Amino acid sequence: MRVIGAILLTVFLLVGTKYYTSFADSVRREPVQLEQKLDTGKWRVEIFRTFDCVPDPDAMTPSLLVQLKGKSILERQDLVMVSESVVIDEIPDIEQGSNELYVSANLATLDDFEFSAADNSKAMKVVIFRGETRIAEQSFWLPVGESSIKETFRFDAPLSGSNSDDRDLEHGQ
Repeated sequence: MRVIGAILLTVFLLVGTKYYTSFADSVRREPVQLEQKLDTGKWRVEIFRTFDCVPDPDAMTPSLLVQLKGKSILERQDLVMVSESVVIDEIPDIEQGSNELYVSANLATLDDFEFSAADNSKAMKVVIFRGETRIAEQSFWLPVGESSIKETFRFDAPLSGSNSDDRDLEHGQ
């Protein structure tokens, strides 16, 4: 009799567990899908430097590299003179909310490394515009003993409709 009771109890627990898990799955909520909305405004990045950017073929380093969320939006493999303005128009895939821009500027080749080791007066300024409105800016200095500036710059894109440039862009102004 005990054996039959143990078997019935085991079957009851297994069937009960099966029905409970199927019920729990049926009432479980769908995971929340956060949707990133792209900002449709006209974005521009301007980079000002106090130095020439030099490519380093030995280290396979570009002279100037700008990435947005890990995708290159500018990669220069040639000499970029200090007198040359660096402007990136029409930046794609700016999301409303937080964005991340990576900037790398090489100042010397491996042969010229002593040039940068003693001189930390080199600076670079990155300015981000939406339309004609300055959204963010950041200045970076060459670290002592380094031959390049490699920095990550975070900025926030305003929510749609929260900026007067949105209205100007909608009306074609």
